[in-house]
Order: sequence, then C-alpha cells, then structure tokens
Amino acid sequence: MLTITPMQPQLTLQSNSFKNGAPIPRTYTCDGENISPQLSWQLSNENTTKQSIKSYVLIVDDPDAQKVVGKTVVHWMALLSPETTHVPEGLSGENRAPISFDTSTIIECANGRNQNYYRGPCPPPESGIHTYRFMLFATTQSMETLKNKFLHASATGEEFKQKMDTSIIVEALLTGTYHR
Repeated sequence: MLTITPMQPQLTLQSNSFKNGAPIPRTYTCDGENISPQLSWQLSNENTTKQSIKSYVLIVDDPDAQKVVGKTVVHWMALLSPETTHVPEGLSGENRAPISFDTSTIIECANGRNQNYYRGPCPPPESGIHTYRFMLFATTQSMETLKNKFLHASATGEEFKQKMDTSIIVEALLTGTYHR
C-alpha cells in the first residue's frame, strides 16, 4: 500500500539588497542611510497553508552582540498581514518613522532600544564580524493579537519562538554580516 505524506510547507526569504550569508551593504547600516533592505518571501504548498496563516512576523537581530553587551540585540520587529509577500527597500528607518503603510498591512514593534523602526547593523568597532539574522515567521495569530503582546516589548528570534511555540506554522532565515 502506498502512503502519501503531505508536503510540509516551506518558507523562503530572500533579498535583492544582499545575498544570504554575504556582507550587508553600508546603505542598510548606521554607517550609511540606516534604512531597511528589500525583502521578499515565498511560501511553497500555499493551498494547504495559506488559509491558516493569520500574520507574518519579521525579526532582525544580532546574536553576536552577546559578546559585547551580554544579550542578543533586536534591530527590527514588524508584524505583517498574511497577504504581504515583500517589504520594499527603505520601508523603515529612523528618518522614515513612522512608516506610511496602512497599519492593516504592517505594524512595527519595539526594537532593542524601544524604538518602533528599523535600526541597521551598528556593531562597536573592533568587535569583529557580526551575523545579523532576518527571521520570518508565519503564524496562526492575528496582527492585532500579536500587537497586544509585542508592540512595546521586543523579542529576539528565540524569545519569539518560545512565546509563540505552536502558533508558528513555518519560518525562514536570511543572514547577513557586518563589521566596522
């Protein structure tokens, strides 16, 4: 007897601004324009998964900051509608806050400095190369529910996964490096 196993959904996150594992261009850092890079994602097996996705959560953090400040630093946290498949370059940044997108499409939550916008890589000089994680989570929770939990309290990727556990359907990771 042939058993057919349903295909697990996969989420792919990419950027036209930099390649996975490559250096993040200066434009997206504190030494440049300090604006968010372009990001896009694609969900495989959409027909079986799309109905259960109520939101996406994008978290950008720096786990290498632990060796400097003793903790992972969150640079950006954004809640995105389930229809969203990309964020354009320069969507967020200190000089662009608050963003002009409709809050039914995107809500920016607090970063590690309690600011609701993208803060680009800015490691201390002489601290070596830092790897920045751009993590995207598809969840079964609505943007409004997540807003109540995270608007004023940032979460690293690990913290978000612990708090949300079974609410995460699938996740994707894109990394970039930067040093000064």
